[in-house]
Amino acid sequence: MMFSEFSTVFLYRILLSVIIFATDALVARKLGPSGKGYYYILLVSPQMLATLAAAGLDYSLNFFGHKEKERISVIFTTSLFLSFVIAFILCGMLSLDVAGSLSWFYRGIPKQQLFSVYLSIGVVFSELAFALTAMYAMTIGRVHRYSQMRIFRRTSVFVGTVATFYLLTFSRDQISQLMVVQLAAISCSILWCLHKCGYKMSRPNFSARMLFKEGLQAYPARVSESLVGIIGSLLLGIWGNGTQVGLFSIAIGISSLIRYVSDSLQTVLFSMDGRKNAGIHFQSVRFMFAFATLLVLGVGTISTFFIPIIFGSAFKGSVMLLWFILPGAVFYSVIDTISPYIVHRGLSRLISIGYLLGLGANVILNIFSIPAFGAAGVSVVYSISFALSCMVMVVGVARVEKVRVVDLVLLKVSDFEKMKNVFYRRFGYIQ
Repeated sequence: MMFSEFSTVFLYRILLSVIIFATDALVARKLGPSGKGYYYILLVSPQMLATLAAAGLDYSLNFFGHKEKERISVIFTTSLFLSFVIAFILCGMLSLDVAGSLSWFYRGIPKQQLFSVYLSIGVVFSELAFALTAMYAMTIGRVHRYSQMRIFRRTSVFVGTVATFYLLTFSRDQISQLMVVQLAAISCSILWCLHKCGYKMSRPNFSARMLFKEGLQAYPARVSESLVGIIGSLLLGIWGNGTQVGLFSIAIGISSLIRYVSDSLQTVLFSMDGRKNAGIHFQSVRFMFAFATLLVLGVGTISTFFIPIIFGSAFKGSVMLLWFILPGAVFYSVIDTISPYIVHRGLSRLISIGYLLGLGANVILNIFSIPAFGAAGVSVVYSISFALSCMVMVVGVARVEKVRVVDLVLLKVSDFEKMKNVFYRRFGYIQ
């Protein structure tokens, strides 16, 4: 990608962040903490199941799609078919469990929301298709279509949410209506993207063994990364209550937007500088650590005053939770910046080990912290999990490259001059 493409993606992500934030604020004000909490559980549960059902096939799609470009449609169709089979088995088992009584998975959801639970299970397939479609668009080089698909989805959700609260007032089950909106928005965005990318339906006859063999190599890291951010909220729904999940969801939502901005900035500034160069890449790690730290301090300070105003006074408790979560956003920014270099050096297992340790710590600590501290405990554990994952990766790279950990994460005086040159190159000036 050229710099102009990176810049466009950056602007798309900023716009996406604004849309997500506006939707979150509207839902919070209309549903209140408990309703927001139930809705959040119904949204993140399909994301977790879709990640499990993907079985690394999105990674395989990218890998084989670059090697066999003429068969990319066949590879995509095969990956989609195989992942749907896995999802069907998982969702079938879950549906049978829910049919008897709300399973442990949805234990925090009131029984009168049973229809919403079934809709949530249906969203699993949409989330799975969305993830694979996004990877398909990226693999064939349609970066703009990938970004536009995400904007299409979030804009449709926002419009549908507004319609639910202000136009479709005949039904009291607003959460079910919102889940229908999610299903429709995701499905339409997928169909739009596939049409714009020129996808043609083909038979799923690519080797399943090859796809699974390649995909399962990246599976542990992908699953662990996803679950570290999700599992806490699900456990809080099981052992806590909807109100606690609602307060937590606002804090984690703001934290996710910070991660979005940090990831976008490092993509624009450093992705063209050759991540094969250790010096340049370590400089980017130091810069993103400093930038993310300043960003979370600023966002945390502003949010202290504006969360009650934007989301409602009922969400004052989210302010404290946000401060507990913000360190995790800093550590995630470091992970996201250093991961490509780790992959290039052939140390992918370091990423898997880091995320697996973080996930293990997350589950174990939450078992003890949720009964005692509720949402506050989940928030602290969230940051601890990412801190542990980050420490494993940074220390591992430092040992391999024989450098000090502080030299990897703390800015140096010489970095400022180098950063100035990076900005000059990016924006068309010559230094």
